[in-house]
Amino acid sequence: MKKLRITVEGKTYEVEVEVLEDKRQLEKSHQVSQEQASSFATSRQKAQKIVDTVSDNFIKSPLAGNIVEIKVTEGTGVTDNQLVIVIEAMKMNTNIFTSRSGRIKKVLCSKDQRVEFGQPLIELD
Repeated sequence: MKKLRITVEGKTYEVEVEVLEDKRQLEKSHQVSQEQASSFATSRQKAQKIVDTVSDNFIKSPLAGNIVEIKVTEGTGVTDNQLVIVIEAMKMNTNIFTSRSGRIKKVLCSKDQRVEFGQPLIELD
């Protein structure tokens, strides 16, 4: 560890930093990030298994967020790749499109509702 003195906007701070000069330290650091990536991949696979249990007749949420707008109602006919829902997550809107043509059998969410990754939003006939 090395001690450094840093001045930000006229205020001085003393901080300790670790310098990764040793090749073994760099390799160890790289292994940690690989372990984190492996853990993320495992979590993603588990989530995908949950999503895969839902029938193809459902349009599912690709992320967790809040429903901002629902562009369709039950009974509405839709075409392939038609915008049906807008979800806001982390101050960004994500458009959700149909995966095929059909008719809206049921809207399973409402405006301002919080939804989770993989949650069914719309059921198609």
